[in-house]
Amino acid sequence: QMCINDDYEQNDPLTLEEGVYPSLIICPNDIDEYLLNIPANYVLSLLIKFESSVGNLNARLLNSNEEEIVNTIGRNGGILMEQRIEQGGIYLLQIQGQTSLVSNEYTIDFYQFFAESCSNTINCPQDTFCYPSLGCLDTLCNQDLSCGFDHECIPPALLAQRDIEGTGICASTCTTNVDCRSDELCKSLPNTHSACIPIAEST
Repeated sequence: QMCINDDYEQNDPLTLEEGVYPSLIICPNDIDEYLLNIPANYVLSLLIKFESSVGNLNARLLNSNEEEIVNTIGRNGGILMEQRIEQGGIYLLQIQGQTSLVSNEYTIDFYQFFAESCSNTINCPQDTFCYPSLGCLDTLCNQDLSCGFDHECIPPALLAQRDIEGTGICASTCTTNVDCRSDELCKSLPNTHSACIPIAEST
């Protein structure tokens, strides 16, 4: 079956705005290219979805000097690329088949947001936590979202002001209250760990 390319080839890359781009096509021996204008201290979030049984895809992010920033291999029908951008500018996203024979359709979901740099949650603003490689992120979490190293996703059932069916919060692990912010307490969890829970959420 003949593969009909989309318009976003190496000679004519599309500049992506935030949003969802469906029905994109990779043909054999093909590389699709996209331009991303990302401000300094923003986090780039790209979700690339495809049918893995048809063929896996790879994604690369390069800076204006053509230096590779990220190289991600697709697995289980998707690629999630999250990258903190310290130096703002135009970045190049390349998408291609994992082998030269791959022909597949894919969707890009592109989002970017500002995040303060950090090394510890105690230095982040209220209602955020430190994900060191990305910055101070919103604390909301669920079973599908990782809170990163030295943090726990506290389920809503253990929080005083949460709907039991709703989202939890990412909280840093702790030994004593000294490890927590002034509006938090170091509380023991059922899994034998302890975490910094906002006083307003403490049961």
